Amino acid sequence: MMNDKYSIVVLWSKEDDGYIAMHPELPGCAAVGSTPEEALELLAEFREAWLAQAAEEGRLAPSPVTHEYNGKFTVRMPRTLHRELVARAMVNGVSLNQMALQLLSGGQNKSGLSLEEGFSHIVTQFQMGQPRIAYSVGRDWLSSLGTDTEDYAVGMTFSGK
Repeated sequence: MMNDKYSIVVLWSKEDDGYIAMHPELPGCAAVGSTPEEALELLAEFREAWLAQAAEEGRLAPSPVTHEYNGKFTVRMPRTLHRELVARAMVNGVSLNQMALQLLSGGQNKSGLSLEEGFSHIVTQFQMGQPRIAYSVGRDWLSSLGTDTEDYAVGMTFSGK
Protein backbone atom coordinates (compact mmCIF):
# COMPACT_ATOMS: atom_id res chain seq x y z
CA MET A 1 0.00 0.00 0.00
CA MET A 2 1.26 3.47 -0.87
CA ASN A 3 1.56 6.25 1.72
CA ASP A 4 -1.76 6.64 3.52
CA LYS A 5 -0.79 9.47 5.88
CA TYR A 6 -2.36 12.24 3.83
CA SER A 7 -4.74 14.70 5.50
CA ILE A 8 -8.40 13.79 5.15
CA VAL A 9 -11.35 16.17 5.03
CA VAL A 10 -14.92 14.83 5.05
CA LEU A 11 -17.80 17.24 4.36
CA TRP A 12 -21.50 16.91 3.63
CA SER A 13 -22.35 18.14 0.13
CA LYS A 14 -25.95 19.19 -0.41
CA GLU A 15 -25.22 19.54 -4.12
CA ASP A 16 -23.94 15.93 -4.36
CA ASP A 17 -26.40 14.66 -1.74
CA GLY A 18 -23.58 12.77 -0.08
CA TYR A 19 -20.36 12.99 1.86
CA ILE A 20 -17.21 14.15 0.09
CA ALA A 21 -13.89 12.83 1.37
CA MET A 22 -10.72 14.40 0.01
CA HIS A 23 -6.97 14.67 0.47
CA PRO A 24 -6.12 18.39 0.30
CA GLU A 25 -2.50 17.58 -0.60
CA LEU A 26 -3.57 15.61 -3.70
CA PRO A 27 -5.40 17.93 -6.13
CA GLY A 28 -8.56 16.31 -7.47
CA CYS A 29 -8.33 13.26 -5.20
CA ALA A 30 -11.84 13.11 -3.76
CA ALA A 31 -14.69 10.64 -3.42
CA VAL A 32 -18.42 10.90 -2.76
CA GLY A 33 -20.32 8.36 -0.67
CA SER A 34 -23.73 8.09 0.94
CA THR A 35 -22.04 7.78 4.35
CA PRO A 36 -18.74 9.16 5.67
CA GLU A 37 -17.43 5.59 5.89
CA GLU A 38 -18.28 4.87 2.26
CA ALA A 39 -16.64 8.11 1.13
CA LEU A 40 -13.49 7.20 3.10
CA GLU A 41 -13.36 3.69 1.60
CA LEU A 42 -13.65 5.11 -1.90
CA LEU A 43 -11.06 7.78 -1.10
CA ALA A 44 -8.53 5.09 -0.15
CA GLU A 45 -9.04 3.46 -3.58
CA PHE A 46 -8.84 6.80 -5.39
CA ARG A 47 -5.69 7.80 -3.48
CA GLU A 48 -3.95 4.61 -4.65
CA ALA A 49 -5.05 5.29 -8.24
CA TRP A 50 -4.02 8.95 -7.99
CA LEU A 51 -0.54 8.06 -6.70
CA ALA A 52 -0.11 5.27 -9.28
CA GLN A 53 -1.03 7.60 -12.14
CA ALA A 54 1.34 10.28 -10.86
CA ALA A 55 4.14 7.67 -10.77
CA GLU A 56 3.30 6.48 -14.33
CA GLU A 57 3.49 10.06 -15.58
CA GLY A 58 6.79 10.64 -13.79
CA ARG A 59 5.28 13.21 -11.43
CA LEU A 60 6.38 13.35 -7.82
CA ALA A 61 3.49 12.95 -5.43
CA PRO A 62 3.26 15.65 -2.80
CA SER A 63 4.40 14.62 0.65
CA PRO A 64 1.75 14.35 3.35
CA VAL A 65 1.47 17.43 5.55
CA THR A 66 3.38 16.78 8.75
CA HIS A 67 3.19 20.28 10.17
CA GLU A 68 2.69 20.46 13.92
CA TYR A 69 0.28 23.21 14.83
CA ASN A 70 1.13 25.46 17.78
CA GLY A 71 -2.34 26.98 18.14
CA LYS A 72 -1.27 30.45 16.99
CA PHE A 73 -1.84 32.45 13.84
CA THR A 74 -2.00 36.15 12.98
CA VAL A 75 -5.14 37.78 11.62
CA ARG A 76 -5.24 41.22 10.05
CA MET A 77 -8.60 42.97 10.27
CA PRO A 78 -10.16 46.41 9.90
CA ARG A 79 -9.84 48.66 12.95
CA THR A 80 -13.61 48.78 13.32
CA LEU A 81 -13.82 44.98 13.63
CA HIS A 82 -10.93 45.00 16.11
CA ARG A 83 -12.76 47.61 18.20
CA GLU A 84 -16.01 45.57 18.12
CA LEU A 85 -14.20 42.38 19.18
CA VAL A 86 -12.54 44.19 22.08
CA ALA A 87 -15.92 45.61 23.12
CA ARG A 88 -17.53 42.14 22.96
CA ALA A 89 -14.70 40.72 25.03
CA MET A 90 -15.17 43.47 27.64
CA VAL A 91 -18.93 42.90 27.78
CA ASN A 92 -18.30 39.17 28.25
CA GLY A 93 -15.53 39.69 30.79
CA VAL A 94 -13.02 37.68 28.78
CA SER A 95 -9.79 38.42 26.96
CA LEU A 96 -9.73 39.28 23.28
CA ASN A 97 -8.09 35.90 22.60
CA GLN A 98 -10.86 34.06 24.45
CA MET A 99 -13.55 36.00 22.56
CA ALA A 100 -11.92 35.27 19.19
CA LEU A 101 -11.64 31.59 20.09
CA GLN A 102 -15.31 31.48 21.12
CA LEU A 103 -16.39 33.09 17.85
CA LEU A 104 -14.12 30.92 15.71
CA SER A 105 -15.36 27.76 17.42
CA GLY A 106 -18.98 28.57 16.65
CA GLY A 107 -20.06 30.10 19.97
CA GLN A 108 -21.41 33.12 18.19
CA ASN A 109 -23.95 35.65 19.37
CA LYS A 110 -27.20 33.66 19.08
CA SER A 111 -29.31 36.81 18.88
CA GLY A 112 -27.61 37.91 15.66
CA LEU A 113 -27.32 41.47 16.99
CA SER A 114 -24.07 43.42 16.86
CA LEU A 115 -22.99 45.27 19.99
CA GLU A 116 -24.32 48.55 18.59
CA GLU A 117 -27.68 46.97 17.70
CA GLY A 118 -27.98 45.29 21.10
CA PHE A 119 -27.20 48.45 23.05
CA SER A 120 -29.42 50.52 20.76
CA HIS A 121 -32.32 48.14 21.37
CA ILE A 122 -31.88 48.40 25.16
CA VAL A 123 -31.59 52.22 25.06
CA THR A 124 -34.73 52.46 22.89
CA GLN A 125 -36.71 50.49 25.48
CA PHE A 126 -35.53 52.87 28.24
CA GLN A 127 -36.39 55.91 26.11
CA MET A 128 -39.88 54.51 25.58
CA GLY A 129 -40.33 54.32 29.36
CA GLN A 130 -40.02 50.54 29.46
CA PRO A 131 -37.14 49.87 31.90
CA ARG A 132 -38.37 46.34 32.72
CA ILE A 133 -38.50 45.41 29.03
CA ALA A 134 -35.06 46.98 28.57
CA TYR A 135 -33.78 44.93 31.49
CA SER A 136 -35.28 41.73 30.07
CA VAL A 137 -34.05 42.43 26.53
CA GLY A 138 -30.59 43.32 27.84
CA ARG A 139 -30.37 40.22 30.02
CA ASP A 140 -31.44 37.94 27.15
CA TRP A 141 -29.12 39.64 24.68
CA LEU A 142 -26.12 39.50 27.02
CA SER A 143 -26.92 35.86 27.75
CA SER A 144 -26.85 35.14 24.00
CA LEU A 145 -23.33 36.60 23.98
CA GLY A 146 -22.32 34.24 26.78
CA THR A 147 -22.14 37.04 29.34
CA ASP A 148 -22.83 36.41 33.02
CA THR A 149 -26.21 38.11 33.41
CA GLU A 150 -25.77 38.49 37.19
CA ASP A 151 -23.28 41.30 36.48
CA TYR A 152 -25.90 42.95 34.27
CA ALA A 153 -28.54 42.63 37.02
CA VAL A 154 -26.20 44.31 39.53
CA GLY A 155 -25.60 47.16 37.08
CA MET A 156 -29.33 47.63 36.59
CA THR A 157 -29.93 47.62 40.35
CA PHE A 158 -27.32 50.32 40.96
CA SER A 159 -28.81 52.48 38.21
CA GLY A 160 -32.12 52.43 40.10
CA LYS A 161 -34.07 50.57 37.41
